[in-house]
Order: sequence, then C-alpha cells, then structure tokens
Amino acid sequence: MNWGRRCYSPWKCLRGGEPNPYHFLLAEVLRRGGFVFTTNVDALIEEACRRIGLILGRDFNICFGKSEDEDFKGYVTRIEAGERLKSCIFKLHGSIDAGAPEHKYESIQFALRQVGKGLFEPRQKVLKYFHQNFDFWFLGYSCRDDFSVFPAFWTAPP
Repeated sequence: MNWGRRCYSPWKCLRGGEPNPYHFLLAEVLRRGGFVFTTNVDALIEEACRRIGLILGRDFNICFGKSEDEDFKGYVTRIEAGERLKSCIFKLHGSIDAGAPEHKYESIQFALRQVGKGLFEPRQKVLKYFHQNFDFWFLGYSCRDDFSVFPAFWTAPP
C-alpha cells in the first residue's frame, strides 16, 4: 500500500485560506523594508504581499530552507559580508513550496527532521543576528518551545 499521499492529507489545510489583518500588517512591514520571522508554513503572508502589490524577488525575498538550507546559508554570507539586506520573510519551519506538487512539502519535512535538535545552524545564525542587531516584535509567539526558536534566543548574548 502506498501511504505517501495519504500521509500528507492533513497538510491540505495549509493550502489556500485568506490572509487576515495580521498577514497584511506583516506585508506592510516588508513594504517598509522590515523583516518577518515566522514558524508558520502556510503562504498567507506571501498572499497578503501579493495583494498589496509587492513582488517576490523585487520587493522582498523568502528564506524557508530550500535545498538543504542553501537560502539561509546565502543570507548568512550576505550578513557576514556586510551587504545591504532586502526585506525578507524567514520561515523557520519551512514552507508550502509553490513548485511542483511532488515537492510542495520538502522544506517542511526537512524542518520536521530537525525537531528536538533545535534550529539548523544557518537559521540560528540569521535569527540571532536580527535579534541582536534590530528591534524584535513578537506577535503570537509564546516562547514555549524548548526545541526550536526559543533556545536560539536563550543562547544569544544580551
């Protein structure tokens, strides 16, 4: 029996949906040159961006752990080089990829394999850099995870 497609049926709830006022608030943060970190894997922030006229690649970028975290590694390289950073959504637990249907869940699977081990190093480095160098605003985050985001904050110097 092939369980592959049946195992992914709970993820269907993450496709589609309507952005709420918080998604539009975060899209406005990106429009103004800010950065957004999220553990959500849906594409509602991206949809809110599209609806207010922002274009992916031109107005903002997304890092979600594509190709063994190459996007986060590239961002670390830009930080270390002192480059001017474009607005970005950092999806710490992966994302529903807009690519081919058979690859939609790869970055989420990649992130789930890491549960219990903490965030991958490139994700930690990006998160710590922004936490240490910018004002950070938490919206809907309880800091109650002992395995992912919170430990990165806990180990960051004051």
